[in-house]
Amino acid sequence: DEVATQSAVDMLIAAEVAPEARVLPSLPSSAEGYDCLLLLGSPFGVRTEEGDEEGDAGTSASLGLAEELEEVIRAFHNTGKPVLGICLGAQLIARAFGGAVRRLPHDAAHTALPVPLDGEAPPLLGVEFGWHAQEFTQEAWRDPLVSKALRGVLAQERELPNGKLNLKFQQWHSDTFDLPTGAAGLSTRATCPAQAFRVGGMSSCTYAFQYHIEVDQAMAELWCRNFAEGTDCYLPRDAWTPRRTPGAHAALEQQLASVVREGSVRRATRFTTLFLREWLA
Repeated sequence: DEVATQSAVDMLIAAEVAPEARVLPSLPSSAEGYDCLLLLGSPFGVRTEEGDEEGDAGTSASLGLAEELEEVIRAFHNTGKPVLGICLGAQLIARAFGGAVRRLPHDAAHTALPVPLDGEAPPLLGVEFGWHAQEFTQEAWRDPLVSKALRGVLAQERELPNGKLNLKFQQWHSDTFDLPTGAAGLSTRATCPAQAFRVGGMSSCTYAFQYHIEVDQAMAELWCRNFAEGTDCYLPRDAWTPRRTPGAHAALEQQLASVVREGSVRRATRFTTLFLREWLA
């Protein structure tokens, strides 16, 4: 059951609400009648640091919606129902349990792009986009759901690059978060250390992934075009900021093709399938 609030729908400018979504006056006030909660990504900014929201479209409305979503997240978590946040959803889960959300620093150390984009002015910094490897922690290998998914991928892969499991996933974000107090960190990267976590103990089913475990090859191809065109459904098309680097779209497509050939998309899809099977069990 996909739901959206009328206030969120009203902010859409260059897109329309999905036909299968139910538009509600407000979000559900409790977890009653629902099996699980899944929160996906969005260009929304939900930063917690004062003044850090400057320049974001629809900020006041998105932050109001974020506060509503935090209540829903806690309601599902407190009743023991599965909660999963991806990208913006991960940031919302972090907020719901006391973690701060902020911009990635605008420097090369916090930037991960799949191809050089040297023609951008100003330089494209403080963003992760494309398929990048995750470093899974010891906590991940002990986690009842994530470890089973990791070992499942290992069991099905006859050949691994460099003889080790090097899982890559699609990224597209310029914000990051602090892990809530007591959360178990599950994966990390040098350019953005906070990548995945679990809230609660081993029996908890509240998980957050900054990266997009749901993205397959078809969606990744679409995102290459969207990234090159500067697509933003909350802005009019003439306000989009397309990439200035000559041949950016073609270069992104070629790099994605190499990711597909090396098997990274297949392995990521397998991980997600195995993880979701356990999450919904």
